[in-house]
Amino acid sequence: MKPEIIAEIEGEYGPLTISERLVQKIWARGEFRRTDLKTLEGSSLEIVDLGKWNLLAGPDFKDVSILVDGQKISGDAELHFFESDWEAHGHETDPAFRNVVLHILVFPPKARRRLVQCSVDNSLLFLELLPQGLESYAEEEALGALTVGSEPALSETLLTMPLSDRLSLLVDSAHKRWRGKVVYARKRIEALGWEEACHQTALEILGYRYNRAVMLFVAGDYSLNALRSGNYKAADLYEAGQRRWRVSGTRPANHPRQRLEQYLDWVGQRPLWPDEMEGFLHKLPRVENDQVLEVRRKDLELNSVRSALSKTVLADTVGGTRIENLVSDGFLPLLAAQSDRTLFSVWFHWFPGDVPAVMKQVSKEVTAGASRPIPICNGGLQGILQQLLDLTAPTREK
Repeated sequence: MKPEIIAEIEGEYGPLTISERLVQKIWARGEFRRTDLKTLEGSSLEIVDLGKWNLLAGPDFKDVSILVDGQKISGDAELHFFESDWEAHGHETDPAFRNVVLHILVFPPKARRRLVQCSVDNSLLFLELLPQGLESYAEEEALGALTVGSEPALSETLLTMPLSDRLSLLVDSAHKRWRGKVVYARKRIEALGWEEACHQTALEILGYRYNRAVMLFVAGDYSLNALRSGNYKAADLYEAGQRRWRVSGTRPANHPRQRLEQYLDWVGQRPLWPDEMEGFLHKLPRVENDQVLEVRRKDLELNSVRSALSKTVLADTVGGTRIENLVSDGFLPLLAAQSDRTLFSVWFHWFPGDVPAVMKQVSKEVTAGASRPIPICNGGLQGILQQLLDLTAPTREK
């Protein structure tokens, strides 16, 4: 087994430690843009075969097939965070790497130079091909590894702290994630405009954990204005995802085709839903950030807010906990980025969405003993998720 290689980067919610193996997994699944590719050398590139993921010694992917300026080339591919890693890892003197035909780089190089042992000098910048930030992939990985029986390690550190410090840490951790979500929403609005930012965010969230990236590809191919025309069916959108969909183990109601049909129904009934959502801003309660633990969910009347939002914005087309994820991960950060409103307390006290049952158990444990019961809420779970990411982040060997 290869040693784990990591890098520290600036993520959506602050500094992030991420492993090279996680990025390799994204390549192996094909969860990146595959059209109109260019090598850093300026050649057109088409990926015919992603190759076989090699977890043993040697190049990361074997039997890769690519077209460079129309010419078919077969060989291996190696993935690195930085171009300098090629020599730092000793590949220039290792015969096992002599058949590498593609060097996949997460981050752009500072200066271009020919790689010593590559049979063909073709480098591909990978980061710009990803539909979502690396932190989103790290979050999915951490949640996927969280199973029943793993909660002691997650709650141990928190439970050794006094209750007041414990709650303050959860609020601070949640606030860190909130700030990151608002910053990311603002960047999306600046890049796409309000309507398309809402459109892409909604489809991303409807993709659940495993199909978020593919849903973003679909949203890029089919704008909200295009879907308003009524000329497209769920089958058309599903085809746009090509063979990237992950449906194994997915419940029928959560199958991406079903979610695409649901979104088309939503758009059909509320074609201007982003404007409806922006107009809903004045109905949200006003609470200062520093009062988050002094108010209760019932004081904010969030049940009535939820019902009104479901009817006005969603036309009651989305049910269950998916509404909670749409609001907490999408609507509230977008509205905060679009306005000057402070919505952290509303976001914090919002109802929990789809999270592993063990996270809810940890929430109950770490908030036990409070002078008044603290219901499981989005912000508390977001704070726990941040602690989980800190706990499971790979560390460098000393």
